[in-house]
Amino acid sequence: MEYVIVDVEGTLSAGSMWHAIGRYLSLNGQGSAYRWLVTRTLPGIAAMRLGLIDRQTYKNRWLEMQAALLAGSYPIDIHRLAEWVVEEELWPLRRPEVISELESHHAQGRTVLLASGMYDTVLQSLSRKLDTGTVAVVGTPLSYRHGRFTGRFAGPVCVGTEKARRATELIEATAATGDRAPTIEAAYGDTGSDIPMLELAHHPVAVAPDRELTRVASERGWRMLCV
Repeated sequence: MEYVIVDVEGTLSAGSMWHAIGRYLSLNGQGSAYRWLVTRTLPGIAAMRLGLIDRQTYKNRWLEMQAALLAGSYPIDIHRLAEWVVEEELWPLRRPEVISELESHHAQGRTVLLASGMYDTVLQSLSRKLDTGTVAVVGTPLSYRHGRFTGRFAGPVCVGTEKARRATELIEATAATGDRAPTIEAAYGDTGSDIPMLELAHHPVAVAPDRELTRVASERGWRMLCV
């Protein structure tokens, strides 16, 4: 079986889950709590932008703090949130060039794997929008206790080497059920943190790449899209 791994934020879509969740909270009676979160994290955001603290580490921490605002939600509430994020943010801002390539991969019998730091529930909702056959997902898992979201993640944020590890783990699990070893034909990413994932593929593609990924893609001769 052949796979194609695709990052979502910045790659499949120009949209942002954290931004969409902020809008959702503001529309559903939690605007004050969200604004307070933004206000109290401004020093950290400034330090991140100045390079004083690690960007990805702080972004992961910010996602954790935002998730805490959803503590106590029932699974149906998280599902509604996920659907809203997809319908109001991710899908309207999808990149047609990437969607077209995924449809081409599907026509060649490949399985699309969405791999992202976004909530796995959001990825599942997004996967249902894609007309590319079976779509697998690996995202950041949410923790539930007594039928409610705890406001915490059930595992590491699915970015960087963790994203590459999770994608590899899922793909290798199919080896036991198939006649031949699975392969990763292509991978799509937009930032330097996607490099470990892109290195897994026969054909890495840098989509609207940031500075670090642009440098690496140029050095290694990787194809670039949406530049």
